[in-house]
Amino acid sequence: MKKNKSKQIHHDVDIDIQRMLNIANNFYEAAVLCAETKTQVDAELFSLDGNNEKIMGKALVTKLLAPSKVNISLASELYLKTLCQHHLTMFEKKHDLKDLYKDLPPDVREKIFILVKEYISGGTGISIDEKMFDKQLTLISEDFEKWRYVGVWGNILKTLNDSDFIWLFANALKETTNKLRKETM
Repeated sequence: MKKNKSKQIHHDVDIDIQRMLNIANNFYEAAVLCAETKTQVDAELFSLDGNNEKIMGKALVTKLLAPSKVNISLASELYLKTLCQHHLTMFEKKHDLKDLYKDLPPDVREKIFILVKEYISGGTGISIDEKMFDKQLTLISEDFEKWRYVGVWGNILKTLNDSDFIWLFANALKETTNKLRKETM
């Protein structure tokens, strides 16, 4: 048996890939629900007249921003770990999205990059190269760890990345992971 040179932390655990994928999909859906509610509240803020309602609306937006970011970041992490497990690439127990992405085989990374590139160019007409992709991935790589403590660290909001890149990245991961699982079932 060929020994994998990747980091081996979860080598002794029999991980159910389908279960991991289901959990990742659940966190993705939770993120979508929070983001949709946040968007609805944002739209309502501009149509409300009472000051109390506006303040309450802003508080709800802030409350839902962090859960949407935590859930989409965790979904991304779980998609990456599912892909690593699917390709028999061992991964460390970590949350850093960029490190997990680098643990993937090059052909899988290329598929994800191409999907993100298509999402960006299709929605905006803007092109993204590998250097820009890497920069954006670096910006979101620790989102899970940062956003989950947003209420604890006080004024941390100023240091957080509120980029939509995490959504594009998560969509590419979701599509890649779900497609691979369908092909192997």
